[in-house]
Amino acid sequence: MESRIYTRATQLETGQFVCAPIKLPSSITIRYGVHHNIDWVNCFVAHIDDMICFLGFCNSGDDQQCYTDLVQLFPGALLVQDNDGASRLCQKIFDRSTQHKLSMLLVGTAFQTLVWTKLLHFGTGAKMSYREFAQFMGHPRAIRAAASAIGRNNVAYLVPCHRIIKSNGNVHKYRWGTTFKQQLLDNEQR
Repeated sequence: MESRIYTRATQLETGQFVCAPIKLPSSITIRYGVHHNIDWVNCFVAHIDDMICFLGFCNSGDDQQCYTDLVQLFPGALLVQDNDGASRLCQKIFDRSTQHKLSMLLVGTAFQTLVWTKLLHFGTGAKMSYREFAQFMGHPRAIRAAASAIGRNNVAYLVPCHRIIKSNGNVHKYRWGTTFKQQLLDNEQR
């Protein structure tokens, strides 16, 4: 099993991201919570200081899977529930009227991190097939590996995994549901 690496992705004034590996302290505190006012579903978000380390979606009262994913991603971390902080952070994430500088913590293998950092180069509303994306990454034969990495993204929406679609243009598999994926894509076209 490949070891996890931690990569900080920091958004610049231009909207582009700069990514660099970091080392986490042995003891970390993660603040997390659920924001209930997103148009489609609830947003489950977690952060370590100023870095968003998990972003997922759930239906009302069904945030247990997101919590379980967070625990598996950061075993041994001290988790502190903070729904008010989560609401403020989600408003910042989803406010399209202003460009907010965001910082994320990507957690995965070297290949997964490569996939996610490449996804950060997509413009809003841009879509690409899995095959095209593998070519874009410089790994044209790694279509399935890239697709698997896309599905393991720990900061959904911010790392725009929802913008990868089937070669025929159809929406295909999304951890948070294909209907929600289509809604995200439709919303970005507005």
